[in-house]
Amino acid sequence: MRLSTNLYFKNNLDNLLRTQERVNTVQEKLTKQTNILTPADDPIGNTQVLALNEKISQNEQFARNSNFLENSLKREESVLGNINLSLNRARQLAVQAGNGVNSEQDYKAIGQELAAIEQEVFDLMNTRDEAGNFIFGGYQNRQQPFEYDPTSQSYKYQNDDGQRTIQISPTLKLAAGDPGSEVFGLVSKRTNVTLQNDTIGVENVTVPDRKQFTDISEQLYDNATPVNNFVELSFTGPNTFDVLDAAGNTIAGGQTFVPGAPIEAIGLEIDYTGTPAAGDTVQVGFDEPVERNVASVIGDLARTLQDSASLSEVEIQNQIGFALDDLAAGNDQILSARSGVGARINVMENANNSNADFQVVNKETRASIEDIDWATAITDLTKSETILEASRQIFSRVSGLSLFDYLR
Repeated sequence: MRLSTNLYFKNNLDNLLRTQERVNTVQEKLTKQTNILTPADDPIGNTQVLALNEKISQNEQFARNSNFLENSLKREESVLGNINLSLNRARQLAVQAGNGVNSEQDYKAIGQELAAIEQEVFDLMNTRDEAGNFIFGGYQNRQQPFEYDPTSQSYKYQNDDGQRTIQISPTLKLAAGDPGSEVFGLVSKRTNVTLQNDTIGVENVTVPDRKQFTDISEQLYDNATPVNNFVELSFTGPNTFDVLDAAGNTIAGGQTFVPGAPIEAIGLEIDYTGTPAAGDTVQVGFDEPVERNVASVIGDLARTLQDSASLSEVEIQNQIGFALDDLAAGNDQILSARSGVGARINVMENANNSNADFQVVNKETRASIEDIDWATAITDLTKSETILEASRQIFSRVSGLSLFDYLR
C-alpha cells in the first residue's frame, strides 16, 4: 500500500495532536484539581457532584441563617435579663414601701426611683437591633411596638402578634424573636372606682379583690352611656343588702354584713360611719377596665407613692399589694419568655452540629468522586509527555528519510 507524502504527514500530525491533547487534559485536571472537566468525563459522577454541591451550598446558607438566629436570640435573652433585673428591683422597692413605717417623703423617694425604672423598662421593651428593627415588634418591626397612652396611663402594644422564623435545616424553622404582646402581655386589669352617692356616711371605698370587681365591671361597662357605669348596694335591712347594676338588675342578692364592720361585696370593701337601714343605698362608679403590662404596673405604683399625700394608708397598701402580685405575674412572663429563648438556642445548636456532620460527609463524598488522584494524574502526565516527546523524535527522523538518501 502506497502512502502519499501528504497522507503520511497528516497521520503523524493527528497522532501528535491526540497525544498533545492527552497531555493538556491531564495538565488541566491537575491545575483545576478535579477529575471531571466536563460531564462527558463521568456522567453519573457529574450528576452526583452537582447534587452534593447543592447540598453543601444549602448547608452553608443554613450556617449563615443560624448565625443570624443566634445573634437575634442572644440579644433578646440579654434584653429580657435586664428587664428581669429591673422588675426585681421594682419588687424590692414595693416591699420597702409596704413596711408600714414610711413617711410621705419616703414614699415620694421610692416613687421617683420606680418612675425611673418604668422608663427603663419602657425603653427596653422598644429595643432595636443593629439594623434598626424593633426586636419585639412582630412582623411590623419598623414600627415602635409600645406607646404611652396618657388617657389610660398605660403602655399599649401597637403591632401584630407575628413571629419571624428562620430556617436552619431542611425541615426546621425557629422563631427569631417574640412579639411584645406575648412577652409583655396582660398581667392584670385595673379600673378606678369612685363613690357617687351614699346614705350611710361612707368614708372609704377600696378594691381588695381586684380581679372579682374587674370581671364584673368589665361585663357591666357601658361605653355608649358612661353614666350607667356604677353598681349600687341597696340595703334591705340593718345587716343585709343586694348589689344591683344601673338598670336595677341584681348582681349579688342576699348579702350580709356585721354592723359597724366594713362591708364586703363583689370585690369591694366599704368603710362607713352611719347605721345602714332598709332603703339606704351606696353607689360606686367605675371606669373602663384597662389592661396593664409590667411597665404600666410600675408606673401605677410610682404615681400612687408620689401622690401619697392625697391617699389613705389603706389605699396605698392596697395598691402596693396589687403591684406585688402584678410584678410577680410579669416576672413569670419574662422568665417564661427567657426559657423559650434558651430552648430555641439549644435546638439551634443541635441542628448546627447535625448540619456540620452532614457537611463533612457531603464534602468527603464529593471529594471521592470529583477530586483528582495526584499520584495517578502525575504518572499519566509523565507517561503522556514521554509518549509525545518520543512521537516527535520518531516523526522528525522518519520525515527526513527519502529515496535519494538511499541512493547515495
